[in-house]
Amino acid sequence: MSYYSGDRCGDEQLFTPEQIKQFSQLKRFSEWMQADSKLRAALDTEEGLSTEQEQWMRKIGIEFEIEEISFFWKHPFDVNAYVTLVTKDREDEAEDHLKELVVKYPLLKLWAQYMKTRCDCTEFLEQWGHLASPNEKFNAWRKRRINSAKSELGFFGMRIGHPVFAFELNAGCSVGCWFCSFATEKLSRTFNYPEKREEALSIVRQCGELFGKEMAMMALPYYRTEPHDNPHYLDFLKDFEKETGAVLCTSTAVCHDFKWIRDLLDYYQKREDGRIYYWPRLSILTLDILRKIHESFTPMEVKDIELLIQVKDNVRPKVTGGRILEEQAGLRAGGGFDSRDRISLLSIFPQGTKACVRGF
Repeated sequence: MSYYSGDRCGDEQLFTPEQIKQFSQLKRFSEWMQADSKLRAALDTEEGLSTEQEQWMRKIGIEFEIEEISFFWKHPFDVNAYVTLVTKDREDEAEDHLKELVVKYPLLKLWAQYMKTRCDCTEFLEQWGHLASPNEKFNAWRKRRINSAKSELGFFGMRIGHPVFAFELNAGCSVGCWFCSFATEKLSRTFNYPEKREEALSIVRQCGELFGKEMAMMALPYYRTEPHDNPHYLDFLKDFEKETGAVLCTSTAVCHDFKWIRDLLDYYQKREDGRIYYWPRLSILTLDILRKIHESFTPMEVKDIELLIQVKDNVRPKVTGGRILEEQAGLRAGGGFDSRDRISLLSIFPQGTKACVRGF
């Protein structure tokens, strides 16, 4: 959404080119660590990475020596505590052992500063969360839902924009993600946007008339669906932007179509306004998909977008609903990987939400 604009959250204004290069590699290692249980197991042994794993690390553009970034798995709770302090501008309150950790691992300080640029966007989320429509009953209902999300999701709940509208440009979904809490049916048809363009835009205009233009800009251009399924999805994004001025978000699980991903990157990143938009978000369903992404895109090319690791043995817990109920009980309960591994990393990778929409 447009509140992810880089005029407030952009790293180029805060970091040197070398630092940007470094945190892009830290981000990449974090993604790999979340997705690869074999990597996590190797990091927890005296032997460390195998020759093959070290070669892969270099191949995907991670140039650090492994000890330089060992704070990720050796001190996960301390990392989370320090990052939290930095994001809240309370670094001076860090206890001595955290200060010593930063001296030992200079890259930890950079990682925390990088994470802060992402969390600084919560100011935009707060502003959008306080927007009001002419309908007071709707405002009261929406405020309750926002407060509920914050209380249940904790830190993660502070990073949700709570869009008011969501559109479905398809009936069903071709992907069928294993964790889909909607258990969306299989793709049956797509909205013919070229033929029904005026009809679609008239709905957008009416949303603005009913709830105010600012709220109409708070929209998801997909819901229970996969954007890639509609061949005219990008046309809708561009028309919506012309109509409202809003740059809407995109989350896609079709990560094997590199032309599709590059087209999205071009839309969000090659912009005349010079802003940084943290989209598209790529849902990584398997380690093999992540490997192909890491092999095909440099760390710098995808430094501003989120690769949301959705592999089955990831430490991030899933909302227990929809299609995930068809999975084995052990997986629903958080099984499938070492419990110690899960506990140590949960503070870094919290549970998300099934849907951030607070409206229609």
